Amino acid sequence: MRKKRTKGLRTIEKNMNPTMKEVIQMKRREGLRSWMHAILVAVAVMGMSLLLSQVPAQAAVDCTKVLSTDKTDTDGDGITDYDECNGITFAGGGTFPGYKSKGSLPRSGYLDPNSKDLFVIVVRTTPTLMPPKPTNAEDVAYWFQYVSNPVGQSTGQFGLGIAVHEITTAQAPNRTVCTTCGLPTGQTARQKALKISESSDQAADNTLGYTSGCGTPNGPDLTTIYTQKIYNLLSQIGQLSQLDLYIKHTIAHEIGHTVGPLAPVSGYHYESVNNNLIMDKSVYKSGNNVYVGTQFTTGDQAGIHLK
Repeated sequence: MRKKRTKGLRTIEKNMNPTMKEVIQMKRREGLRSWMHAILVAVAVMGMSLLLSQVPAQAAVDCTKVLSTDKTDTDGDGITDYDECNGITFAGGGTFPGYKSKGSLPRSGYLDPNSKDLFVIVVRTTPTLMPPKPTNAEDVAYWFQYVSNPVGQSTGQFGLGIAVHEITTAQAPNRTVCTTCGLPTGQTARQKALKISESSDQAADNTLGYTSGCGTPNGPDLTTIYTQKIYNLLSQIGQLSQLDLYIKHTIAHEIGHTVGPLAPVSGYHYESVNNNLIMDKSVYKSGNNVYVGTQFTTGDQAGIHLK
């Protein structure tokens, strides 16, 4: 069932505190009160760990054993294991490699049945503030860094672990990625690409990103990144060195509304203060310093829905 959500707005909000102009919010802790309570909790945790240890781990997909008739979608990204192992043919022509043909390609260059894949169409302005591959980019997924970063709090990774593949409108007319691919079990519609439009609009407002959708790439398609507004904001405060970072953050935030939607709280935004979260309602600014969030929460990571 589709989740209905409100419009996602990336704004700069002014705080009532004059020393902190534009913000975001949240956090909390609890403790035990008696040694008896502590013992009971410890026993309960031990029991839970025993139960969890008995749950079998999901085995990795072995591409050499996946048949063309198999409609399993192990990673839940709307593409069957078979197609992710063997590659696909785009609806508009051309092919994209699967895991068996990955060679030395970066993760953004091939499909993998063991981790989620997302196709994205970027419609850029001319000139653009987000070139297809900046000279300092190590990977074609440069603009989607915070979405594709691995999941693993113990190693300091706070991404969504989704491999993002940028394609063109010609490759996926009407955003439909592949018309000859198998349909995963229980799925009735073919997987679509998410579309992001760059805007050079310079209206005097603080909306830096906008998304209207139902929570998955297969829903309504209206995601916009106002790169010129971001440029103007940073230029005014002498922070243009943050331009790429801010654009990547805004892209990740808007994608967060279309792959879940994430931040399942009021308005699908966290109301936190300087919490470094991508899904915060607004970016924290103090004086001439802008602190751009780079992290998703564990709840965000567990709430991904691509179909």
